[in-house]
This record gives sequence, C-alpha cells and structure tokens, in this order.
Amino acid sequence: MVKAAKEWFGVEESDTNKIFVQDGVVFVANAVKRGEKYKSIILDACHNDDAPIVCPVPEFTREEVIKHMSNLLDDDGEILLLKNKYLPLHGFENSVLADMIKP
Repeated sequence: MVKAAKEWFGVEESDTNKIFVQDGVVFVANAVKRGEKYKSIILDACHNDDAPIVCPVPEFTREEVIKHMSNLLDDDGEILLLKNKYLPLHGFENSVLADMIKP
C-alpha cells in the first residue's frame, strides 16, 4: 500500500506527513500516551474479504479506541472515517459516534 500511495498518488513523507505501517489500535493507544496531536486522522481500516461489514474493522469501533482517536485530534482536527454506507457501524449509530468525537 505504501508503494502504491507513493507511486500512484504522489504521497511523500515529510516532517508533517508520516506513514506508519503497524497495528493501528496499538499506534493510537501509544500516541495518546505520548500526548501527540494531529490535524487529521484518516481511518481506512477495512476487511479484504467478504465480511458482513467491510469498513471499519471491529477493533476501530470500540468506544475506547474512538475516544483515543478523538483525544489525538488538535482543536481544529478532523477525522475521515471510511464506513460501509449500507450497514450500521458495528452497533454504533452515526449519532452515537458523532457524540463521542469532540466538536
């Protein structure tokens, strides 16, 4: 994916744009512990098979993980969450998810 992002979409790493290849839930928890803040988070964690719900994977719908992602955003931060539009978000309705993310 990193190779495709760089070759096909011109993604470049810099002081403000880093690519991390690791367990996302672990990364989020560790970043919160380090007190990191981000202007944006893109959550593109989907199954590559015929799972009933493709996006996001269940690990990213746990309340603790959602709150961690919220805490990682700076005051003007935004999160882009890719979600299967035809199915509920693993039991979370959009309004509940929105309430968990700070305004």
